[in-house]
Amino acid sequence: MPSFTEFTVVALLQNKAIHVYVVGDANAFLFGLKQEIEQELLQNKTGTFLQTLFQSIATKKEELKRDPFYGIQIPKKLIPKKYTDLYDVKNLWKCNLALAWRAIYFISGEEERIVVSIVDLIDHRTYEKIFGYRKG
Repeated sequence: MPSFTEFTVVALLQNKAIHVYVVGDANAFLFGLKQEIEQELLQNKTGTFLQTLFQSIATKKEELKRDPFYGIQIPKKLIPKKYTDLYDVKNLWKCNLALAWRAIYFISGEEERIVVSIVDLIDHRTYEKIFGYRKG
């Protein structure tokens, strides 16, 4: 399994190409989600929870290609240690997905491109736990 997934760049921001990557836990989750959806489709199941979630993720990735700052920025003091330890992030963003799920991402830049790295795709309960809104 590759360590990240790159999606086609469709826009420029301030004359910089925008690249959207799905990495880490988000990449593993997306890989498993695709496999489960393939099984559903083999069984002629359509419009399922998983398919709705996948379509929502795909839609948000397209939105992030157009505007990396689309989501809601997490204040620096509220960035969970999990993300600073794993990715040494200086900024963290979230965008809401269908079915009360969240995409967690950070933005980095280079001279010629902007990189959006989606690091987590999580349900609302997990989001609350990671960000300290819920215990246990």
